[in-house]
Amino acid sequence: MSPSLHSAVLELVGQADTAGLAMGAIVDRLVREGNKEAEVEAAIWQLLQDRQLTPSGYVRRKLRVRGEDGKPASARSYEFMLVVWSPEQDDQER
Repeated sequence: MSPSLHSAVLELVGQADTAGLAMGAIVDRLVREGNKEAEVEAAIWQLLQDRQLTPSGYVRRKLRVRGEDGKPASARSYEFMLVVWSPEQDDQER
């Protein structure tokens, strides 16, 4: 993974408020800036694995889909909100 891509992800997330930034918003922004989608996604997952990013919550979306019977139905989609990890977060009360 490109260190500059990791830096770009961390910079975007670091500029977000304390609620964090949705993973999809990070990918969309960096793809618009000319990066490849798969590389941005891989960078995010690597930063999560390296404990440089951490989930701070999620966004739930209710989607309209067709059910197995062909009739309209709904499905839920969840997306992580991410924040920059810091050692101080390990000391937070739960």
